[in-house]
Amino acid sequence: MLVQCFVVGICALQDKEGIVWPRWVAYYNFWVGLLFIPGTLLYFFKDGPFAWNGLFVWWIPLTVFCSWFFVMAFVTVQAVNRQEREAQGSRPVLAP
Repeated sequence: MLVQCFVVGICALQDKEGIVWPRWVAYYNFWVGLLFIPGTLLYFFKDGPFAWNGLFVWWIPLTVFCSWFFVMAFVTVQAVNRQEREAQGSRPVLAP
């Protein structure tokens, strides 16, 4: 998930025209990726905030993932709808 967020962020930044996602989506994905990093400490702690049920390994990544899921779904649906409208506008309309 960490790599996916960074790759989506890089791809969104390389899109100079903002056709697929706006520029803020790239920065949001970098932020989400950085917040997933403390989850890698799970293997070294048995209790406390870095344990499997702790704040930094469970609750923050869960909250961030849920927000990331809904934000990316929303902006992706908007991009698909925008591309469909553009494609329909360029097609000739056939009279019945």
